[in-house]
Amino acid sequence: MNIAIDRDAITGLDRLDSPSTPILPTGYDPGFGQTKLAVSGCREVVIPAYYHPCLITKDHNIPASVGGAYVQYIQGDRDEHLPDAWLTGKPAYLMNPTRYTKLADDRAGKHRLSLELLLGALATLPYREHWNLLVVPSIHDVETFGDALKQRLQGSHLVRFGSNPEPSRITIDVPKVYEEGFGVCASRMLETRQQLQRLVFDIGSGTIRVVAFGPSGNVLNEPETIKQGVDALIDAIAKHPDVRAFEEGEEGDRHLIRQGIEQHTLTYGTTGFSFADVYHAELGQWAKSVLLKAIKYARPYQKMADEVIAVGGGADLPSLQDTLTGCGIVPATESALLNVRGLKGLAHALLTQRDGGVA
Repeated sequence: MNIAIDRDAITGLDRLDSPSTPILPTGYDPGFGQTKLAVSGCREVVIPAYYHPCLITKDHNIPASVGGAYVQYIQGDRDEHLPDAWLTGKPAYLMNPTRYTKLADDRAGKHRLSLELLLGALATLPYREHWNLLVVPSIHDVETFGDALKQRLQGSHLVRFGSNPEPSRITIDVPKVYEEGFGVCASRMLETRQQLQRLVFDIGSGTIRVVAFGPSGNVLNEPETIKQGVDALIDAIAKHPDVRAFEEGEEGDRHLIRQGIEQHTLTYGTTGFSFADVYHAELGQWAKSVLLKAIKYARPYQKMADEVIAVGGGADLPSLQDTLTGCGIVPATESALLNVRGLKGLAHALLTQRDGGVA
């Protein structure tokens, strides 16, 4: 299957070549709720999009977790823009449950914190002295934010991960930044070997985006963005009287609520408190006030689409799938990973074309 690739994106990839450090095609999806990274030959990484700058001086205080990591920036092309060290993912929450940064709280965070979160995700993989990454990311409104994202990521970075005293050299080249959701289209094209008109509902933490794609992957019209994603649902649960009563008048811990939703247990950490009744009540209100806006906008495109799919972490919300299918929307399998897998496939295609093959 041929996927259209910008020929300009291939220029300059030769500088990544090294006999000892092969180029690793990499997809990167810096979502408001989760950071997703797919490096060729490695397991896929999904960590909470949390961040906390801090310098830890004692190794035994450095948290170890597959859900995030501690990163020390020694030197590199972003020296003047980065703190000396930071935590990402669940360790950022554990270090300071009340003062960590959620990416969803920073509207510019997808590009402003993109390098910090990428390195934090990479740190959860087995150690390598040198990572040579061809990174293909996506971002909402690529015309506005694409260049900033590319400039933030690209370059050479010498870092230490976790408590490992040995540094890693991370070389990143970003040949192309795609519109958020395009990886989904590419993934489906590679999977089905069919060029179809697709309508994508990307139900994320910060937003719900509706993107209509033509058969070749071109975006039809302007994507619609509803700025109340799953975080609006989590906020409503956190502020619900039953949850506040359990917390003795305080709002609920949003991380614990998110965790219970993602694990489909609807339990509040290890307390044994179930917020299932609250969840189902608030889910209905959220679907009527937020999801319905996306469905109404998409109706003209849905009538002519060959595929209508829901992706993003919100597509896997407990009890929401029946609602989606009832509206003619098919929730994708492993919906949170579909976009990043497609981006990795696009990175492979770029390398193949550079080497004279056909993607």
